[in-house]
Amino acid sequence: MNNKGFTLIELMVAVVVIGILAAIAIPSYQQFTRKAKRTDATTALIGLQQAQAKLRATCRFYAGALGAGGCDTTVPITAADTQVNVSATSENDLYNIALVAADASG
Repeated sequence: MNNKGFTLIELMVAVVVIGILAAIAIPSYQQFTRKAKRTDATTALIGLQQAQAKLRATCRFYAGALGAGGCDTTVPITAADTQVNVSATSENDLYNIALVAADASG
């Protein structure tokens, strides 16, 4: 007798193998995407930190807002009036960046 096709047992074994592979692959993929997003946030924050440090070396204070500003040392200004030249979103547009002016206690 010459039967063609799969038996039910063969089909179930294939489904179990695919299930095991998916159970291993999906968490690994999720961990990879989580790390990629974390890298995007870290890169954006390091860029902001470097821009603030550069501004602090010139102006003696940190900027109070994001924008295309800078520090004009000939005009007396405050931190709230100063902007640091950093994009308001991360490189891959996954995170929004904002500066909140510190008060006397923070």
